[in-house]
Amino acid sequence: SERESEIVLLTADHTKIYWGRGVEFQNATELAPERKIEHLEAVMAQAGRLSDKEYVDIRFANPVYRKRSFYLGGV
Repeated sequence: SERESEIVLLTADHTKIYWGRGVEFQNATELAPERKIEHLEAVMAQAGRLSDKEYVDIRFANPVYRKRSFYLGGV
């Protein structure tokens, strides 16, 4: 599906980062990789660590995340 993220990164704490499409994908709505990194940094600055997040979606102009409803343990 074109609405689904083609690339999903998985952290050591099992947080999914919805990246979007590869760099070869040409679409007006697909953000440049640099913007996606900026979005990830903004989420971390605002919401702290990623280990307590179920997912972070950095594909669009306004990144979103969902906190876990359970604790996995660890740091």
